Amino acid sequence: MKWFKEYAELDPEQRDFVDSKFSENKNYWIQGHAGSGKSVLLVHSLIKAYNKNPNLKVCFVLYTHALIDMIKTGIPSELKSKVEVMTYFQFQKSSKTYDLILVDEVQDLPANVVKELKRRSSRVISAGDMNQSIYEGTVSPSEIENLLNAQTFGLKIIHRLTKTLKKIASFFKSDVLGAKEDWNKKDVQVIIGKARPFSADEFEFVWRKAKLQASNSNSPTVVLLPFHSSIVKFMNFVLSHENKPTLDESMNDNEARNKHLDKHNVKLEYIGNGFGSLDNAVGKNKVMVMTYHSSKGLDFKNVFIPNLYGGMTIWKDSEEMSKTLFFVAVTRSRENLYLTYAANSPHKYVALVQGECRVKDISELLEEVKKEENLFSGSSSVDDDDIAF
Repeated sequence: MKWFKEYAELDPEQRDFVDSKFSENKNYWIQGHAGSGKSVLLVHSLIKAYNKNPNLKVCFVLYTHALIDMIKTGIPSELKSKVEVMTYFQFQKSSKTYDLILVDEVQDLPANVVKELKRRSSRVISAGDMNQSIYEGTVSPSEIENLLNAQTFGLKIIHRLTKTLKKIASFFKSDVLGAKEDWNKKDVQVIIGKARPFSADEFEFVWRKAKLQASNSNSPTVVLLPFHSSIVKFMNFVLSHENKPTLDESMNDNEARNKHLDKHNVKLEYIGNGFGSLDNAVGKNKVMVMTYHSSKGLDFKNVFIPNLYGGMTIWKDSEEMSKTLFFVAVTRSRENLYLTYAANSPHKYVALVQGECRVKDISELLEEVKKEENLFSGSSSVDDDDIAF
């Protein structure tokens, strides 16, 4: 996955941290909106640290296995054997101390873990965005600063999001509007697809379009759903659509489900909770399917968020958490975003943003996909830029 930026690609703010702030030997909390390059700076901090002292003991602490997969792709090959990369659960089970700990998504950690980071390392560089805090019982901004004795460093430019995606994100976290845009980024219109109530056309469009996009090299594609039950439902639709055996009751974990998909050569892979592999999925041109939770910290060229019918539950106990999770989901895209539903009316969040999107009938979108498939079958590759929407 192409997320890491070499030094020459960094913006002036990012270079300032790498060149000046990191050398001050202080603890830092790197703050920034989704797509501002926080994870990129953590890896550059790792590189800078080893350039100064090749014998340092360094640890990367991350929240999810998927984020571990991503971070490892950015670490230079000569440093992979030197740095330990682990989840914060694994960190808690250990008692080892370090010269430097790098931690991403720090806002999702409990206060006792943040305190332990400080206790077990000479220096801590953390990164996070309070707008993406999706767990209960986690640290507040003041606790991050106080427990780590950290100075804040703000990133003000959003590189991942297009102009339209930034506007959509601002409906859920208004301060995103204050961030600077990357003017080199091409804008792409967000598509809302509406299908007849209870129609299978919605999942058919999502699968066929996602599969087509993932078949292009360097085009990571993901389908995001809020719960594992809805992921199983989508998997079974895909298997049925591909005329393959659907999941049976014995396949009650994600490892068994991924093996079943792989056995029947269905290019779909679940990523999350330690199952699946980003590298494997992208390398084999597979469509990835994840929960909103598991996608946090990652980015993809193409993001599909289906099942957004009126009344659909995103999070059962908190409206604010539902908004935050939806914000996380829509900000995973660095180019194409598709919001779809099969009902008389969409989810209220879709209704909120539809004025910024292009709304189309799923039947029309399906016809466009069929034309793309015909084009693709006649050539080795099709670029999204060649397809008119």
